[in-house]
Amino acid sequence: MKKAILLFSIFFSLGLSAQTDVYFNINHYLGSTPFAFNNTATNSLSEDFSVTRLQYYVAEIKLTHDGGTETLIPNLWILVDAASPVNQFLGNLNITDLEGVEFGIGVENAFNHLDPAANSTTHPLGPKSPSMHWGWSSGYRFLAMEGKTGNNMNISYEIHALGDANYTYVSLATTGSKTGTEININLDADYEMALKGISVSSGPISHGETGISATALDNFNSDVFSISTSSPTGVEHFESSLDIQLFPNPSSGIVHIKFNENVTEKMEVVIFNTSGQIVIRKQISNITPSFVTIPKGGLYLVNVLIDGHRITQKRVVISQ
Repeated sequence: MKKAILLFSIFFSLGLSAQTDVYFNINHYLGSTPFAFNNTATNSLSEDFSVTRLQYYVAEIKLTHDGGTETLIPNLWILVDAASPVNQFLGNLNITDLEGVEFGIGVENAFNHLDPAANSTTHPLGPKSPSMHWGWSSGYRFLAMEGKTGNNMNISYEIHALGDANYTYVSLATTGSKTGTEININLDADYEMALKGISVSSGPISHGETGISATALDNFNSDVFSISTSSPTGVEHFESSLDIQLFPNPSSGIVHIKFNENVTEKMEVVIFNTSGQIVIRKQISNITPSFVTIPKGGLYLVNVLIDGHRITQKRVVISQ
């Protein structure tokens, strides 16, 4: 018992210095207009187009803060769908002053050629319908953009961009929006700029690593994203009244999760150590008993998410 109390005291103190909740947010636009499928937009060549599908991967999010310190968010991929704003909880991080953010568009080489079937369908890199994977050799579609164009908007175009050589990084200077112990990195994505310099009037079909596909990824790197001062439209990520119990706490490694009310939505538990690193990410259910196994002693922050939004957070001590 004394060992557990000592561990709790030590790691609780450490946890207090890592209590900045950091969120990565993206608002979707077509020019200055909030994004909507099938709405008519105009590219830089004065060609009208609409979008019927727009998905892309964000990977390797890296934060620069507190005098140039860099913090990479490990094992996190976001499959962005323009149908929904992005509100991704990055973790409880030891950050006081944010200075910039960097992220990849696509899937980094180390994971680009793995089997999607090794992941669940709810995992960003798992099997999807429509597919975001091009086969083990080529890897994932970094970007899938489809829509209509032409005088009567009756000509189809498709851009499916992929290839390790086209994996690009977006780098933006930002202090974020800081409120109390929370920092929001708010970005605007203008998808008119995805077609900058790309003629779509004849209905191009570009699936691959070169030509229009490569240009579109270059545009994502240089022109699509900008710093915003607003939060994602219609998204709230404040903790709700949902409460959970973690027991035993302190624990020798196996921690049971009990919900104090009925929850029907799909949930995910994400557990961080005091350095802000994700140590466990697991789908859970309120219907069946849930537990996690944490093999290493210390203090951990247990977060329950619904649709990527944090609903509640608890601390647990592993006394090993």
